Amino acid sequence: MKSILLRVFAVVLLLSVLVSCSSKPKDPTEPFWGKWTYYDTEGENYNSYLYTYRSEYEDFQYDIEFLSDGTFLIPDCPYLIVNTLEYSLVDDNRLKLTALGISEIIEYELDGDQLKLIFDDVSNLYQREDSEN
Repeated sequence: MKSILLRVFAVVLLLSVLVSCSSKPKDPTEPFWGKWTYYDTEGENYNSYLYTYRSEYEDFQYDIEFLSDGTFLIPDCPYLIVNTLEYSLVDDNRLKLTALGISEIIEYELDGDQLKLIFDDVSNLYQREDSEN
C-alpha cells in the first residue's frame, strides 16, 4: 500500500513540476515594447525644397513608446488632441493604431533596434532608445 501511495505521490509531483515549467505563449508585440527615438523621415520629395504639403503623419516625427498593455504613446507631440493610442498587430508587416474610435492600418519594418513606420508616401525611422548603437 505504501509503494502505491509513493508512486501516486511521485507522479503527481512530477506532473505539477512539468506544468509549472511549461512556458507561456510569447506575446507577438514584445519586440516593439519600449521607447523609440525618431531620427529621420524618408519618402518621395520629402526633403525637396518644393515640398510644402504638411503630411498628416508629421505627428509621428516625435519619439514614440510601445507599452506591453497595447498602448502606443507619442508623448511630446503638441499637435495631437490625444497622444495615447492603442496598437495591435494585423500581420507580419502591419500595425493597427486606434484613437478615439478611429483606426488606421500602417505598414512597418522592424530590424533589431531599428523601426520604420510606413505611411502613404513617407516613412518615419526610429532607433530603440535603450540600444547601444
